Amino acid sequence: MRARPSHLVPLALVSVLRCDQGLQPMPQATSISGTVTFVGAEPAGTEDVFIVAFRSFPKTTADLYSFVPFPPQSLRRPFTGSLSYTIAVPSGRYEWVVAVWKQQGPLVEANLREAGFYHDPANPPQRGVVVVNGPLKGIDFVIDFDNMHPVCTYIPPCPP
Repeated sequence: MRARPSHLVPLALVSVLRCDQGLQPMPQATSISGTVTFVGAEPAGTEDVFIVAFRSFPKTTADLYSFVPFPPQSLRRPFTGSLSYTIAVPSGRYEWVVAVWKQQGPLVEANLREAGFYHDPANPPQRGVVVVNGPLKGIDFVIDFDNMHPVCTYIPPCPP
C-alpha cells in the first residue's frame, strides 16, 4: 500500500517541532574590514598578531575562546606601518573587535595580550560596538606594542 501525502504531514510537523530552533535562517557570512596602524617595535617572542570579534565582551576566561573567526587568521608581517585587514564573521552585533598579540607557545591566556581595539568614535575611551549586516568597512584602529594589556586587565585577578 502506498502512503498518501496527507499521511506524511503529521510526520513532517513533528520533525520540524522537534528542532530546537525550528527553521530559522543561518546567519549570513560577511566581513569586518579596516586598517590597523602599528605603534612601537614588535616585541621579542612574538608568534602572531590577529584580529578577532566577540559578540559580547568576555566576562570569564572561558569566554575568551568564543571569538570569530575561528581559528583566527594571522596578520601579514612585518608588523610596521599600516595594514589593511578583513575578518570573516556572521552577520550580527559585536561588542569587541580586538587585536590580539600572541607570544610563542600554546594558545593560552598567559601568552595573550590585548594590543589594540576598535574604539567608539563618539566616545573614544570606550569599545566600539559594530553591527554587521553585510561587508562592514572602516573599522580602523591602532595596534600599540608599547601599551599591551594582559587578559587579567579585563578578567581579574592578575597574578602577583
